[in-house]
Amino acid sequence: MADESEATPTFPDCPRCGEPITMAVVAGPMTARVSPCGCRVVPESLE
Repeated sequence: MADESEATPTFPDCPRCGEPITMAVVAGPMTARVSPCGCRVVPESLE
C-alpha cells in the first residue's frame, strides 16, 4: 500500500503570502497572478 504522503500532491508556496499555489497566470515579463490567493508576483519568483 502506498504511503499517503506519496499520493498527496504538493504545491509551491506563494512568495508573498505563503499559501499553496495551484495555478499561475503570467501577464507580462514583470507581472503574474497566482491562484487561489490572488497575489501579484514577479514571474521570476515562481522558479
